[in-house]
Amino acid sequence: MDAIKAAYGATVQIKDLPRDGLNLTLKINLSKLPANQDQRQSFLVKIASVREVVLGAPLRVILKYLASRTVAPDIDPLVAHVHRPRELFFLVPKGCLE
Repeated sequence: MDAIKAAYGATVQIKDLPRDGLNLTLKINLSKLPANQDQRQSFLVKIASVREVVLGAPLRVILKYLASRTVAPDIDPLVAHVHRPRELFFLVPKGCLE
């Protein structure tokens, strides 16, 4: 849930932790939205893309380690990343297949 905090700051709070990876309840502090109408609209669009933030977080962590040519100590080298229901792709460091 660090990805939520990083993306939205203090404006959005996680109200209930997701159970079984299915539901995420967020609390949005509307008084902390930007005063500028364009910035406000941009932030609301960003909130609407919460699924992208949550599902992309594991991929960002994996890619960070791959870019540094290391493997995260707490992640299996073979990672299945769910893109859409019944649609996933695998990330495997090059040395793990040889």
